Amino acid sequence: MKQELAMKLAEGIHLLHLDSNPYYTNQQLSNVVGVSISTIKRNRDTIKLLDVALYLTETDDDIQ
Repeated sequence: MKQELAMKLAEGIHLLHLDSNPYYTNQQLSNVVGVSISTIKRNRDTIKLLDVALYLTETDDDIQ
């Protein structure tokens, strides 16, 4: 995965989390990021890792 795509995905996931939407569809992420659903599906494992990492980072900030 290119670094640019990873950053787009991370930003999109973060925006969805900010909207109090921890669960989202491939279509929602695709709309926010501006990439095709096939790209989302192809990078599913990386998206899961980004999602968990961002979730932990966001909840860690709330604890402090």
